[in-house]
Amino acid sequence: MKLTIKEQVEIALFTALLAIGSMIVIPTGLVPITLQVFFVLVTALLLTRTQSVLVMFLYMILGLIGLPVFAGGNGGIQSIFSPSFGYIIGYSVVAFLIGTLLQSKRGQLQFVSTLLVSIIGLFVLYGIGITYTYFILKYVSKAPIPYHLLIKTNLITFLPLDLLKSVIAVMVVLRVQKIVIKKTQD
Repeated sequence: MKLTIKEQVEIALFTALLAIGSMIVIPTGLVPITLQVFFVLVTALLLTRTQSVLVMFLYMILGLIGLPVFAGGNGGIQSIFSPSFGYIIGYSVVAFLIGTLLQSKRGQLQFVSTLLVSIIGLFVLYGIGITYTYFILKYVSKAPIPYHLLIKTNLITFLPLDLLKSVIAVMVVLRVQKIVIKKTQD
């Protein structure tokens, strides 16, 4: 796979945006609220599938080697044992899924269909994140919480805000798409 300079710059820019989004933290307990989900969605909706997956992998690798790019300025290999690390793993899956679902619609995204794809991505992210949290709490922390309680807690606590982030991400992406199309026509 050969990436153009433009594609490499886009990957670097969106990786930086994802890292910056993780620095804005509202502590809530197990999983902090950040702008990561917003930037994951914007990245997956704007870039190609390959680019967006590379952004998510690069972000994860930067954090695992010790750069403080994860929520709250955390990083390092020990992050694997954090209950919230499942969401970071899920970012790549969501980027791949959204990229695949929108692959043929690049440059012609519509609000409702794009929002639906974004929400599907959110639910996949929640599935991966909640499942990872469950296993870390049960087998690593030895502090098991019933799976159904984790689902309920995560959906009540985070889903409304993440749905709002999804709506805003789609609005931003559609606006950017319109600007890019207009510039290419001029």
